[in-house]
Amino acid sequence: MVEKASLESARLNGLRMDNPSENHWTLRPVTDDTAALQFAVNNATAAGQILFIDAGSYILTHTVVIPPGAVIVGETWSRLAASGPFFSDPENPKVMLKIGEEGSQGSVEMQDRIFTSKGATAGAILVEWNIQATKQGSAALWNCHVRLGGATGTDLTPAECPTSDSGSPKCQVASLMMHLTPKASGYFENMWLWVADHMIDDPKPDDPSNDMEQLSVFCARGFLIESQAPTWLYATASEHSVMYQYNFNAATNVFAAMLQTESPYYQPIAKPPAPFDSSVGIFKSDLPYDCKDNEFGGCDASWAFSSYKQACIDTQECQKALTLFDDNYSNIRIDGLITIGAKYMALINGKGIEAKDNINVKDHPRWSLVVALVIKPKDGKAPTDKGGPI
Repeated sequence: MVEKASLESARLNGLRMDNPSENHWTLRPVTDDTAALQFAVNNATAAGQILFIDAGSYILTHTVVIPPGAVIVGETWSRLAASGPFFSDPENPKVMLKIGEEGSQGSVEMQDRIFTSKGATAGAILVEWNIQATKQGSAALWNCHVRLGGATGTDLTPAECPTSDSGSPKCQVASLMMHLTPKASGYFENMWLWVADHMIDDPKPDDPSNDMEQLSVFCARGFLIESQAPTWLYATASEHSVMYQYNFNAATNVFAAMLQTESPYYQPIAKPPAPFDSSVGIFKSDLPYDCKDNEFGGCDASWAFSSYKQACIDTQECQKALTLFDDNYSNIRIDGLITIGAKYMALINGKGIEAKDNINVKDHPRWSLVVALVIKPKDGKAPTDKGGPI
């Protein structure tokens, strides 16, 4: 049980969360809460208190840094929302929430939060995790999620971003959802990184047959993991980004269990890396998208559906391949690899594992299963340059 004196309310530290009398799920604040949140985090951490983020939505127009020692708990998924011109340039991305500075060590705990955006924020990095745990589990995140679009008040609903949109600037929501940097480590449990493909606010909550209207918003990258220190990912998901959902780049000592991904529903209306062609290479881990005229040439379709249609699923023709393993210099083991709708379950150094040879369920959606996949290390030593996918 937490003593009352050990809690510090964000609202009492000056955060506004406009219109508190309205439904707190609605993202309609106008006050810039950046400075107030930074003050509240610093104040609570210095006092050894838990910062309690009251239910509501808080607009951030610049980066907020979470220092080592911080403990932050949200109330019913209180939301931090990137907004404004600071986050507008996909060729010069900016972080909304920075967990420690590069090289930071210590502890950080965060629970029950949503990281989101309002309006066009093509250059946003929602979360950059820099801190390295000094004790097992001391740098951790539980029940925190990235949600981009699909909610009332975001200006990223079917009215602004219908499924017919092919990547207009007003519907570009992020450069990267989350980045786990090379010196960082952590424990992450129950975390969903979601680029909306439909509304999540139900206009008719009492109607069990009500469908959530679909939409198209565009995020360049999902979860970039470059950690060299022990890291655990339990029950995490990353969905609907353009270039990749998970990218383990030069990462080591990572344990991941129960990962789930989906490719964007809208592709190939905007063929990857569109609409982010000009920003390819901003991160060293970006694939080059250089076309080669062969089966695994790098210009394969990267969608699990085809323009919101799903007829291609049962024939494994939606997508060329779902997972890519390349230039690996240490042992990788995957248990229980399940894929749906792709010709190849995995590509490993230019060779493919065909889904049709590993069908596990003959009825729709005809998924394929490999119980254990052990990828042998590539001969030689790893390059000192950490660029390139792993």
